[in-house]
Amino acid sequence: PMAIRSILHYPDPRLRRRAEPVAAVTAEVRRLVDDMAEPMYDAPGVGLAAIQISVPLRVIVMDVAEAGGEPLREALINPEIIEASPEMERAEEGCLSIPDVQVEVGRHQKITVRYQGVGGAFLQMTAEGFVARVLQHELDHINGRLMTAAKELGEPLAANPDIASDDLMAYIVAQQGDMDAALAAYRVSHPAPPAAPAPPTVG
Repeated sequence: PMAIRSILHYPDPRLRRRAEPVAAVTAEVRRLVDDMAEPMYDAPGVGLAAIQISVPLRVIVMDVAEAGGEPLREALINPEIIEASPEMERAEEGCLSIPDVQVEVGRHQKITVRYQGVGGAFLQMTAEGFVARVLQHELDHINGRLMTAAKELGEPLAANPDIASDDLMAYIVAQQGDMDAALAAYRVSHPAPPAAPAPPTVG
């Protein structure tokens, strides 16, 4: 049997690549789906994007079956969110590419995704709660984003638009997912530039 494909770990720059659309759902793409499922189950995880095994294609696999239940493996090729609820939910997330780190992330509570299945047909899925969260996490991966993209950091980032999310990730990993400690450490090493002097007032 072939060795299980290894999962890229942060800070590997390949995780930052934006994945390309799959032009046609071929036998090769279906083989990729099988190659992705193995490391996902082996980890064990509930979702994996092709980019995480260094294949920059817009393919994700997930299995959100209950523990001990029948597998519910789903492959989504060229997935895109076509509808998202305004309601958001914050919860801790882990990532197979960032082992042992949990980050609190805000996600849409409910989304509808359009995608192609392994047969090539266009399908739609509406998901909420945990399943919607897994989908949004994997969709971030195929767009070259990890758990700390700007919108997910929410208020701390909105108040500090100069914080680069890529940069901040190193601090979050060092602080084991403690966002407040990571932001504090980041600010110490990235002091805000001094304010420009006010122009003189002309009377």
